[in-house]
Amino acid sequence: MIKYTNSISDGEIPFLFFFFPKDYKELCQFFKRDLFDLPVCIDFDGELNKLNDFPPFPQFHTLLLDKDNKVLVIGNPVHSTEIRSLYFKRLSETYDTANEKEDKLITTSEVSPIKADLGTLKVGDSKKQLFEVKNTGDKPLVIIATSSTCGCASVEYPKQPIPPGGIATVEVTMNPKDVGFFNEIIQLKCNTEYPAKLRIRGRAE
Repeated sequence: MIKYTNSISDGEIPFLFFFFPKDYKELCQFFKRDLFDLPVCIDFDGELNKLNDFPPFPQFHTLLLDKDNKVLVIGNPVHSTEIRSLYFKRLSETYDTANEKEDKLITTSEVSPIKADLGTLKVGDSKKQLFEVKNTGDKPLVIIATSSTCGCASVEYPKQPIPPGGIATVEVTMNPKDVGFFNEIIQLKCNTEYPAKLRIRGRAE
């Protein structure tokens, strides 16, 4: 999310992180574990919440503000693809000029292979398959999120933008839960007109 926003705004949009931790040491451990190296504000007394009276639900604790600190979008773009789309739409509108189209950041991509056969796996075992994603357009390619037709597939993908002509590796791990054939479709949601689709099939016994 941060890398994508920086790529369209040249780093002009600041990200402000405020924490009101129950356990300060535990929060610091999370930062170290996840290699989080951005500046944060530790609000020990919860002053920000006292001023704004935020609702108790975490999904309403992330806001997109304009230059006058007016709220444009409410919601966490990390946990919801719909909210993420709203953020990107507002950001794109902000950085489009009168003579530019809103699709100026749209690029194209190719995936290889398109499908893979994992053969036979035992239920509970896992197997990995690598796919290559090539940016065939003239704008940076950003993989925003992934989705699959079941919970048996986990996907690891690069978070940084892929430059034009660049190639990145996507790793899919299948861990079938039930006996039988599987034929899963994984979608890569990118700044392309349509999501890229990968297909993995095989049999679990």
